[in-house]
Amino acid sequence: MTKVKPIKFQWLKNDKDLGEFQENIRINLASEVSVLILDPVKSEDSGNYTCIATNSHGSDKFVANLNVKASPKWIQQPADVVTNLGATAMAYCLASGSPKPEITWSKLFEGKISLVKSSQGAT
Repeated sequence: MTKVKPIKFQWLKNDKDLGEFQENIRINLASEVSVLILDPVKSEDSGNYTCIATNSHGSDKFVANLNVKASPKWIQQPADVVTNLGATAMAYCLASGSPKPEITWSKLFEGKISLVKSSQGAT
């Protein structure tokens, strides 16, 4: 009977070793399987995860992409702006999410709303 050679597993995220300790990452190991568990999943967990299996005869790897979908979240909310006539007025709005949220600015004038500008990310 042939003895099964032990398999060593290594996990990478975006080609960097996941290391021993990550706050929301656990790695469960058995003789022929390794399970990567992310709990809870965070937006910043998105990326390419590589599992490398190695034994005395060589190694093999597989890369899988994790794309975490997240609803928009305010990074910087717009605030009221007061300025003088003829001066420059600037209002900032910054949101994160996946996919990247579309930010739309509109203006209420004489009871009607008109689109001012639409873009992704920060405006």
